[in-house]
Amino acid sequence: MNSTEKLSICDIQNTTKPIFQEIIVDEQITLAQLKEKVAKGGRFVMFKYQISVIFAVTYWRFSPAIFVEKADQIKKYSKKYNLLSWLFGWWFFPRGPFYTISCLRFNLKGGLDVTDDIMLNIDEQGFADRNIKYLKTNQLFAKPDKWDLKSYRKVLPKRFERDFGIRKIVAANYINTDSPKATRVIGIKTISGYDKYIENCKEALAPEFRNYAHFEFIDLNQGDKAIGELLISQGEIIMDRDQPKM
Repeated sequence: MNSTEKLSICDIQNTTKPIFQEIIVDEQITLAQLKEKVAKGGRFVMFKYQISVIFAVTYWRFSPAIFVEKADQIKKYSKKYNLLSWLFGWWFFPRGPFYTISCLRFNLKGGLDVTDDIMLNIDEQGFADRNIKYLKTNQLFAKPDKWDLKSYRKVLPKRFERDFGIRKIVAANYINTDSPKATRVIGIKTISGYDKYIENCKEALAPEFRNYAHFEFIDLNQGDKAIGELLISQGEIIMDRDQPKM
């Protein structure tokens, strides 16, 4: 495994392989200086961008974690990724325009702050390589885009309306991935029959996402509890039968 390869959700749950995050920092800055700048308010930020190839393929991805010394510089660093989305994001029908707009809005709001995770794991070697090995992480997921969320809420509760074997469904986007396709994550809590519910979810989502979306599923009953807790806190609850109704 080379230093830039990243992992699927299954790899993370099994915790058998390391996770790496590429960073962008001015070559003139030392690690000691970086820590001082972070203490003064510097942040590591990831930006989202959308690429569509003709009308058949589309995907969004996150940028490397870019060190932004001052908040008013975020617009400068996000410009490249906004431009990529403007030029190449629109050409997938029907969702290309919606995803492109979502990326632009995401970046205009400041991107995704991953400073805590970078500084928690940074060391001399990782800093020199500009590739941080994650031993601990608190930020694995981002909330779904508006249009994805609309689709989840349209089809999943309806699919399982009368099936009380499924207790909770959580959706998010996985940020630490180098996959050609963006990874959408669905967490499922069931009484039993987890594998059956994965297939049911895939069938329900297929008409909405067709073949351009890549999904990973997390078992909220048996998987890594820390991963499950992060998914619940950083994603969106689509259905929750264990939560008392107000």
